[in-house]
Amino acid sequence: IGALWCPNRSVREDGTLTTPRWHWSIIEGAGAGEFVVLARDGRIEGIGIFRQAAIPDSPKPLGFPEHQWHDMGWLLPTTFILFKQRRSRDELTTGLFGEKVLHSPLFNDGRGKGHGAQIYLTRIRDTDGIALFERIAEILDVEQPGWLERGIANSPGDQGPPEPNSPAATTRKAIIQARVGQGQFRKSLLEMWGGRCCATGLDIPDLLVASHIHPWAAASDVEKLDRFNGLLLSPAFDAAFDKGLISLATDGTW
Repeated sequence: IGALWCPNRSVREDGTLTTPRWHWSIIEGAGAGEFVVLARDGRIEGIGIFRQAAIPDSPKPLGFPEHQWHDMGWLLPTTFILFKQRRSRDELTTGLFGEKVLHSPLFNDGRGKGHGAQIYLTRIRDTDGIALFERIAEILDVEQPGWLERGIANSPGDQGPPEPNSPAATTRKAIIQARVGQGQFRKSLLEMWGGRCCATGLDIPDLLVASHIHPWAAASDVEKLDRFNGLLLSPAFDAAFDKGLISLATDGTW
């Protein structure tokens, strides 16, 4: 558990204050239960779950540059859930973010090379964001089982009701419900496959991945939890299956 902080004013060279940078002020609209992808230096480090709305007029925490930034800003309490080892941004965003979007921190060109704006905080489109979240979540499901439930438990809830038909609120709720259901989905696959990888026979539960046959991002609510839409796989087979490098024949052989 920690927090994000950014100044609420920009400091000119002469020391006078002006409006904050646009990617700082976005923090004002953040709400409890929303997610942020933690990325820097071409690597993705994990995910953060906002615990409440940003707190305005919060003093600059210790360790920030003393004279470079304004002393007051927004403080956003956040639960940080990190990978055991940082992952390549290009690898995790393969096939996503193929369209240039203004101010987007992520854009993959035709050669699979990632580009993007160097900014503090911004929004990404649901079409790419949900798929990226699912890829991150699948890694965390293996490394830290129950991570989402714990992260949500640390969040006291939104400060006030969401606006009717709010796309952000609806998407956030759908993701949380589906990912909490992933624990149930994984449990049902462990039971159905006897706790073994259905391809290799690996029987170490902590290493097995509950993989969807019809991809999670494209699956219906029923398919997300249907054990017959799932395979229990070792990490290598899961990665190969996800990329379409291996498949099943009609007789059940690989």
